[in-house]
Amino acid sequence: MDGPEVPAEWRGALPITYRYSGGVVLHVHVDMDTSIKPYTVVEARIRGRELPDEWVLIGNHRDAWWMAASIR
Repeated sequence: MDGPEVPAEWRGALPITYRYSGGVVLHVHVDMDTSIKPYTVVEARIRGRELPDEWVLIGNHRDAWWMAASIR
């Protein structure tokens, strides 16, 4: 990659020079299972002491909890 360096706040922790893409050509082959699968909703409720009628909603895509967490 021969593009300009990215701003310092975008850089990761690797000991390399982080750059914007220059003349990189990338070929990607995606192999996906597109069959229909069951969908599971996980819900938890914790009643607060100070504001028991208030709600805090936290969401995330399923892969962050399942697939990414299971890869070692």
